Parts: sequence; C-alpha cells; structure tokens
Amino acid sequence: MTCGNGDFSMTVFLPSPRLPVDGFIHGLSADSLDVWSGKMQKNNMVCQLPKFKMDYEIKLNDALAALGIPRPEGFVERPTSAAEDLCDSD
Repeated sequence: MTCGNGDFSMTVFLPSPRLPVDGFIHGLSADSLDVWSGKMQKNNMVCQLPKFKMDYEIKLNDALAALGIPRPEGFVERPTSAAEDLCDSD
C-alpha cells in the first residue's frame, strides 16, 4: 500500500477468517513474513485503516562507538524531537 506521495509503503497482512488472531500472531516470524510476501499478488481494493501514529526511539551510543565516534566529553543527553531540532533558532 503506497502512502503519501509514494515515498512510503506499507504491507497489510489480513489473516484468514478461519485463523484466530492469536494464531496469526503466534505464527509471525521473519521467515513466515518472507514466505507470505513471496506469495503476494497485486490487487486493487479499498482498504480503510484507522489513523495511527508510530514512534521509534533508539540509543545510538553503542552503534556510534562501534563506528569510532565516541560520546563527546561533557555531552548531556536531553529528550528532543526532530521538529524541535529543525525549528530551533538558537
């Protein structure tokens, strides 16, 4: 499913009506997603989903250190958002 101006896409898996949702969730794995994705066919349909927001948070300390970029001395971590960083006039 293409979202927005086409830069983003999303795959929606609809379990069989014969399979309880708990059974579907229990069967989720990287391997099962690969198998299911390989069996997909293109269809045109109307799909209505509720609006949702998704947040993602990760600490990059270990990843940056592995790249040879250690935390600067005196660095103070503070919560921020991308919007704050873009709009910060200081």
